[in-house]
Amino acid sequence: MESKSYNKAYNHFSSGEFKSVYLAQLEKLIEESTAKLKQLLKQALIKNNNVPLQVTDAYITYSVIDTPEANIQVINLTEKKIVSFDVTFKCYDNYGDPVINPISKSSLFKGTTQTFELPSGRNMTFTWDLLWQANTSSLRNITITKVAYSDGTVWKRK
Repeated sequence: MESKSYNKAYNHFSSGEFKSVYLAQLEKLIEESTAKLKQLLKQALIKNNNVPLQVTDAYITYSVIDTPEANIQVINLTEKKIVSFDVTFKCYDNYGDPVINPISKSSLFKGTTQTFELPSGRNMTFTWDLLWQANTSSLRNITITKVAYSDGTVWKRK
């Protein structure tokens, strides 16, 4: 015996009306979520002193040849796509002493990234080899100094 509501439901689903109503509701939900995300990013950007990238994590790992690697995770707080950034940080050993690079005579490391795309609201981890600062066990004073966007504009720290 066939269900009394089967034909009605089948006709509703196959008519296209269900699909258009469902897609309209889905589109509205996406628009609302996007607007909320943009608002949250704006608030986070203000809280981050208008620096487009926020450092969310920093840690040391070791390469296959046992040299330290600086790993810095950032999140894009802008509505633009980021394609490059410059960062500086200081390297410290297990005793809390600065690790001095024998070439630059400084514990300050200057890093640059390129050849990537970081969309709005997304995070990514970047890694730098600390071969010349081999005793590094921690990073301090991590500072984003410059950011390049996919549209060709650049943000620089003042």
